[in-house]
Parts: sequence; C-alpha cells; structure tokens
Amino acid sequence: MPSSRLAARLGQLPHDVLADLAARLCSESPALQATAEECMVAHTPLPHELVERVLLSPDLVPHILGPLEAEDGAAAAACSQWLAGWNVTNEPRRRLKQVPLDLPEDLVAGNCLDMTCTPGGRLVVRTRTEVHILDHRMRVLQTMPGDLRRSNNDSMSQTDMDMYGLIAANDGAMFSCCVATGGVEVLCRFTHDGTATATYQPGGQRTALTLRIRLRLRPRLRLSLRLRLSLRLSPSLSPSLSLSLSLTLTLALTLALTLALTLALALALALALALALALTLTLTLTLTLTLTLTLTLTLTGQPSPSPSP
Repeated sequence: MPSSRLAARLGQLPHDVLADLAARLCSESPALQATAEECMVAHTPLPHELVERVLLSPDLVPHILGPLEAEDGAAAAACSQWLAGWNVTNEPRRRLKQVPLDLPEDLVAGNCLDMTCTPGGRLVVRTRTEVHILDHRMRVLQTMPGDLRRSNNDSMSQTDMDMYGLIAANDGAMFSCCVATGGVEVLCRFTHDGTATATYQPGGQRTALTLRIRLRLRPRLRLSLRLRLSLRLSPSLSPSLSLSLSLTLTLALTLALTLALTLALALALALALALALALTLTLTLTLTLTLTLTLTLTLTGQPSPSPSP
C-alpha cells in the first residue's frame, strides 16, 4: 500500500505532470496499466451513448476487434456482441504467419542443424561442432562446443559427452541426447554454459554402435553405408562385460554386413555374366542367320546382298 506521505507529496504536483508520470509508469508495466484501466473504468466510466453507438455498434465491432491478435482473446469475454464479432474476425488469427528465419551464414553453410526454442524466445541451434544460443533477432548470444563435459561433483565423474540431438530447452537449461565414453546413450541436462547438471539413463545401460562401410566400385562411383544400432543392456551387467558384449555384437554385425555385401557383389557379377552370355547368344544367332541366308542365296544362284556403304 502506498504511504500517506508519498500520496501527499504526489498530490502537490500539477495535474498534467502527475498524469504524464502515471502514463509513463503504466507503459513500463502491463500489470500497472491493467490496474490503471480498472481504476479509470470505476471512476470515469464511458458515457452510455458512446458505449451503445461505438463499442456495441454491429458495424464498428469488427473494425475494433479485427486488429487484435490471438493472445488478446480475453476481449471476446466482454459481452455477447464482442464474442460474435471475435468469431467473425477470427479466421485470419488461425493461420500461421510466415516469418523469415535469417540464421547467420556461418551456421547454415554446410551444416546439419538441430534447433529448439526456449519459453523466453531464444533459439538454441546445434551444428556438428558447436551449440549456439540466438535471440529473436538471430544474433548469437552464446557459443559452446558440441563435445561437452560434465561438471565435476560428487555424483558425476569427469566424462566426455558427445551431444547429437536437442530435445528441449528453457531459459536456464537445455536437454539433449548424448553419447558418453563407451558408447553409452544418456539424456543430459546442461546449463547454458555447457555444464551437465543431471543425466538420465532409462531402463538400464543403453549402448550405441555406429558402423560406417565405404565401397568404391569405380573412380567416380562410391557406396557409403552408415548404420547406427542402439542396444539396451541390463543394469546388472558390469561395465567391462557390457563393453565386451558391445564389441562382440559390433564384430558380429560387421561380419554379417560384409557377408551381405559379398553376396550382393556375387549376385551383381552373376547378373553381369548372364547378360554377357545373353549378348553372346544373340550375336551367335544373328551370325548363324546371316550365314544361312548367304548360303541359301548362293545355292539359288542369286548374288548375296552386299552391305550398303
């Protein structure tokens, strides 16, 4: 509650100075502006004739409510006429508005981006090597490396973390899927300076295996295959046993893929051989028919057809 001393001092100010001061304070605080509106409605209500001819006019209500945005929906609760006017002018508010996403060129060029936003309107962008926090004007406010490191406290050991997917973010933290040492997948919560404050590993140990196979058939023909296998191991397994099992599965998967590629190459070679045999048979039949026709023409006494120049 304002003190009586402050009220007495403000009462000594000229009316125009006091009005200007109140207007400036209300423009800086939406809550104070709402309080001032309630106070003005209680002490200086609009004339009844103005309300009937302007605010409740069927011709003017659509023009009054038309410029309002979706967040101004409280205006529809004023009265039944304003609710009808809101429904009439509501169609443009339901459409998504296209706005430019002018990311910095150094972030867009040659990068695969993961993006999420905070409730405060900031954009968190992860490139292959870095994580950037941008404001609503697409200006980079903060940059951190993509290979993050946990904070060194009692509950977390010092472990390298490789972030590969942003999930969500707020004004104080961001949440991402990460791969720790040994290929273990965890869900991490990071502060905006890159410090991991918590990790979550659902349903036991989850191990990610990434396998890349590159095959060059010709100097300009290359085949690249990348396979990511995610395994969920029991939490009762020891780290060494989990690592051994992961390596064994990786080796088995590599052998299976190698065998599959070998069979595919053998099938391709067999198909090429079949095509070559078919072509050879076609040429043989063509040559046989040509010789038969030539022999027939020779026996009948007619000159054999000579090829046109």
